[in-house]
Amino acid sequence: MPATPAAKSAGPAFPNETAETGHPGPWGRLEFSRILIEPTEEFIQPMATQPRPLRWVFRGYSEATLEALWQRAGLTEEQRKILSTPTIREQQGDAMVLQPPADLVLGLSGPARTAIYIALASFPENGPQNDAYRIHASAAGQWLDPDLISPAIISLVRPLLYPLGPNMMFSDADLILPRLATQGERVRFIKNLSRRSALLVQLRVNAESDTAALARYWGHGWRSKDVEPFIESVAHRPQGGAIDIVHLLPPVARALLYTYPLPVENPDLSARDCHWTSLNFFKATPDDGFLKPERVQQALKEDYFPYSGELALGDIAILITPEGEAIHSCVYVADGIVFTKNGSSPSVPWMLTQMADVVSFYSLKGPLELRYYRRKIL
Repeated sequence: MPATPAAKSAGPAFPNETAETGHPGPWGRLEFSRILIEPTEEFIQPMATQPRPLRWVFRGYSEATLEALWQRAGLTEEQRKILSTPTIREQQGDAMVLQPPADLVLGLSGPARTAIYIALASFPENGPQNDAYRIHASAAGQWLDPDLISPAIISLVRPLLYPLGPNMMFSDADLILPRLATQGERVRFIKNLSRRSALLVQLRVNAESDTAALARYWGHGWRSKDVEPFIESVAHRPQGGAIDIVHLLPPVARALLYTYPLPVENPDLSARDCHWTSLNFFKATPDDGFLKPERVQQALKEDYFPYSGELALGDIAILITPEGEAIHSCVYVADGIVFTKNGSSPSVPWMLTQMADVVSFYSLKGPLELRYYRRKIL
């Protein structure tokens, strides 16, 4: 099995050419800037381009709690009246299910959309809100590309964006897709929405850099001999230089960064998720045994131990629900930056981002505990 089961993304866009300087530490002096990464058109699944009927599911809601939500959202009397119409609203088991008219959804105010969609995101039945398109707020101005989407559609989409944590969200593709005349337009629209804001990170070195210490951090002992000559060669240039840290990562992570999973015949291989990513970080070739939850649990128990000290390259961060479910994991890189794949979908790339952003996003659906694990061999 090849060690690079991914295809390169389309060329990233650079929303902010100015690099920010990180905090110095054993990893050295890092500089980072945000890039926008998007899948190529062949990665857009046909199902994603087909509009679905509008449907809101409020599990566990009563007439009273639903009315309280409308009040918090600031809906008008006319909007509340429409949403109480028996033809669009019914009780299904413990859930209140609504089929809101498209015109009403388009006409929601920004605060109303935010309040209602945050409530809907709590339930997996509401896919558009539970797994919304999103981008970091700092890159939101470059999200909608006029080379992919017509100005008329962009003007329609912008009022439908809503803030959530560090991100701007979009959950109304089903309102826009019917307005696109061709399949090509729909593919380009979903391609654009699938953009992710990632970090481009560089290590700045010069003649004063402690290259041996940097090699120990980035090489973790057994890889020091591989990274130290490269670090030294750049540091000894007259003015020093910057090293993209992709060149300092272990083989699997280096091959996967900024790429998307290839569409393959075996659906299991398309489900390479966050846990598969985390446990394969130090591998020479990826182990698809980590697609099985029992293998993930076994590896954490046998090969890792809970860790609460100073973090280093390769430590695994796991977000745990109050019920004990591990809903996400990622790998610590340096200076609060992690290597992650936020979901198993083929439209989600492997990327670098800030740990704080990962925690903030996953915590939106409820409180989570952050635990760290370190490999016993380290």
